[in-house]
Amino acid sequence: MEVGDGRWHEKHAIIRKALAVYPVILLYASIGWVALISIHCFRHVASNSDTIAAIEPPC
Repeated sequence: MEVGDGRWHEKHAIIRKALAVYPVILLYASIGWVALISIHCFRHVASNSDTIAAIEPPC
């Protein structure tokens, strides 16, 4: 580990940045996915005006 220690440090910093960013990306992706599904369901409900009164979602 002593040989090329500077390079190892650079790699370690990149890995730490990636680990810090990854959960945030995952969070935004899951929020986006939920939003897409809910919009899709809402469109189904809006297109069928009979189902607006229904309790169960069409999807």
